[in-house]
Amino acid sequence: MENKFFEEPLAKRQKREHLDPIFQSFAFEEGKRNIKRLCLEKAFSYLQLGINDMNLAILEIIDANPRTSVGFRDAALTTNCYQLKAQSDSGFVLENIFVDGFDVLKKILDAQPKVPKDNLQWRALAKLLQFISEQSHDPLFEEPEYEEQWVFTLAQHLFSKLSVDEAYMVDSAPNFRLQEDLGVCPCKEKDPLIGKIGDTSFGLEAGWHGKADIIMQHVPITVIRERKQYVTSEDLSSSSGEANESFSEKDLTQLRAQTILFSFLQHKLNKDLLKNCLIPGIGMNAKELVIFFYDCENDVLLSSKTLQLFRGKELSLSVVLFLWLTLNYRHFCSGVAEGMKGFKSTFFSKAENYLKDYYSDVTLSLHMPFKKQETEFGWSDNYGIEFAVREPCVDYIELPN
Repeated sequence: MENKFFEEPLAKRQKREHLDPIFQSFAFEEGKRNIKRLCLEKAFSYLQLGINDMNLAILEIIDANPRTSVGFRDAALTTNCYQLKAQSDSGFVLENIFVDGFDVLKKILDAQPKVPKDNLQWRALAKLLQFISEQSHDPLFEEPEYEEQWVFTLAQHLFSKLSVDEAYMVDSAPNFRLQEDLGVCPCKEKDPLIGKIGDTSFGLEAGWHGKADIIMQHVPITVIRERKQYVTSEDLSSSSGEANESFSEKDLTQLRAQTILFSFLQHKLNKDLLKNCLIPGIGMNAKELVIFFYDCENDVLLSSKTLQLFRGKELSLSVVLFLWLTLNYRHFCSGVAEGMKGFKSTFFSKAENYLKDYYSDVTLSLHMPFKKQETEFGWSDNYGIEFAVREPCVDYIELPN
């Protein structure tokens, strides 16, 4: 069987003249310690061992409303973690679902480094090493002037730089404020946009539906805005006095629902092109991210913990590696391991006879009619309807002048 890696040691310069210089800079020490390589080795060890929250849990859905036509934000989806070992909830290391991705990282860090022959895996690895090599990532640390700026900055300077499929689509929100020049990023660098503004809606008319803030080719990403209106007494007791920026349970429910729907969408549109149907969805806020995966063939739902990407003025390299694997899942994901297939999410049973619709009717560019926000008094506030009623039978006393 043909080995999918270049077997020649990269140290032989005559064998590597055609390779991207970025591989050489990571693979070889040139008179001094290769700090970039050491940092990558350390970050990768966290993923290998599953420490510092670098692991995944398998989720069981306790209750859900997939048979109701609601937006992602109004989806109901409560979950528990499966116990993978006795007496405790437990996670598993990422290598279980990223066998190929871990192998690529091991080979580039080997004593005799190798890079993959596959062109897309090769390019993805080059993009990761280039991202790590950049002197700074200043746009990611700017204070955004408005919400849309942060969405574009993440798409332009984080997700696209780590993805081999770098093009992206950003939701064309009606309150978009980049009308002066839609061709450049709103960060201080004003660099030309790699992506574009457009329609990011998807879902099922009779079930869950909505839109993501960003779609990176084959990954939906939702950026959770600040929720200062939800400040609690616990938030106010913090030293900063600012709102809690972490994900709420409603945020996580929305992200799980989007991930499940996007898996069905990829199954419908690209089944013949996919190695497996374990599809990710990403949630991001000002400092953290969370990642879910759903396999709509095996009914398996996976979740990361909340991961802190930004640590002061630096990026967590282990989280960057996790994000890189996720964004490039088409090239590195090996799907759910055989032993995971018995831990069903139970989405199939919750959807019941609607399940066939999730396979057949899920679609892109799904525009649902606007619905007023329902309350416990959720009927129309227009003029009331008149029914035919009997004549009044009230006796009256006429008041004197």
